[in-house]
Amino acid sequence: MPLPGAKLLVAKVGEVVFLGPGYCGYGLLGCRQPILWARTAHHRRIALNPHPNEHGYYIAHQATCPDGIRFRKVARR
Repeated sequence: MPLPGAKLLVAKVGEVVFLGPGYCGYGLLGCRQPILWARTAHHRRIALNPHPNEHGYYIAHQATCPDGIRFRKVARR
């Protein structure tokens, strides 16, 4: 696991700053898988899958979360 403050490369986002570990979940929503929290250049928090892909890029967890549809429905309300 990277140290807080480390820079990570995220597919389609670019470079982000690692904040710390966490778990996917908000109330009753979420898959409860481990994630990494990071901050983008625009100071927005982003959840990442904990392991980089074969090219060394981290993937945004929302792209792979099995509960992603439920999160998007709540955000639209």
